[in-house]
Amino acid sequence: MSARRRVRVVCLGDSLTEASDVGPGEAWHALAAAQLGGEFVNCGIGGDTSAGLLSRFQTDVVARRPHAVILLGGAND
Repeated sequence: MSARRRVRVVCLGDSLTEASDVGPGEAWHALAAAQLGGEFVNCGIGGDTSAGLLSRFQTDVVARRPHAVILLGGAND
């Protein structure tokens, strides 16, 4: 029987993704990780724009080789 791979999800976005207004264990991506058992990587930066997300995409997303990406942006554009 082969070992199951842990699913990695990168969450890329602005302050809505960063969730700095709540405690680390209360952020939506932490709750999703606890509920679903995967790894949810918080790549949110408050005040970021779509151009900023695009400029960070290679290092924050592609380099991490995620199984999925949740993208929340545009609120600051």
